[in-house]
Amino acid sequence: MRKNQILDLPGTETSYIDVVFVTDQDNIPDPILRELCGENLIWDKMTVAAFLGDDEAWREFGTVVLDSSQIVAEQYEELWRRLKRLEQANVAAILLNDHISFPFDRFKLATILRTASLEEMVGRIEANLAYNRSMGINGVPTRPAPAATTPDNELTEQLKMAGHVQRNFLPRRLPNLKNVRWASLFLPADWVSGDMYDVARLDEQHIGFYVADAVGHSIPAALLTMFLKQAIKMRETTGDDYRIFGPVEVMENL
Repeated sequence: MRKNQILDLPGTETSYIDVVFVTDQDNIPDPILRELCGENLIWDKMTVAAFLGDDEAWREFGTVVLDSSQIVAEQYEELWRRLKRLEQANVAAILLNDHISFPFDRFKLATILRTASLEEMVGRIEANLAYNRSMGINGVPTRPAPAATTPDNELTEQLKMAGHVQRNFLPRRLPNLKNVRWASLFLPADWVSGDMYDVARLDEQHIGFYVADAVGHSIPAALLTMFLKQAIKMRETTGDDYRIFGPVEVMENL
């Protein structure tokens, strides 16, 4: 893991930064940094004043982790503009320690975490980076553009496409039996959802199913559900034999 220490120096060119922590705290918790190191991610830290202030401090970010406990009411308007600018660049923000009455739910890519485990924090970061890279060209995200250059309907179209992709992860057919019939109704509150489910026949005598609810909303939460869909294994086949996992084993194997 490498740390660039030049984000607060106006006019200095930097390379792409995976994770930017916006906080006035002196240090980032060591467990988080160790996880980023294990993923070979580049991170940096900038002050709240730099994040809300000089545009020259901005570079190409993969995701932003913002300590919202540092924000005061007088900064709401500028915070609004900055978060909109991030979304137009397909950069999702993680908002920590929310204690202010700011309408964060108006932002499609923002995730609010009032409390979070290390695993959840790292999972959110990885999901945000995956989305950012998927929306870029050849895996390289574009520099944030001024707020007026990208209309809101472009983001709406992207959300519609993301919702279509998410629905493709849901089961197309439900394994009805003589005495058991399944029915489902998937009605997300937005174009994409942090909820998901799966129902699958495991063998002639067993059906496995689960329902998952990722904390948060919109694309960051939806990305986590799609990752879960690929990660959850209810059955393992080896040669001509197979083994069905119980609920505890399914969770332990994630």
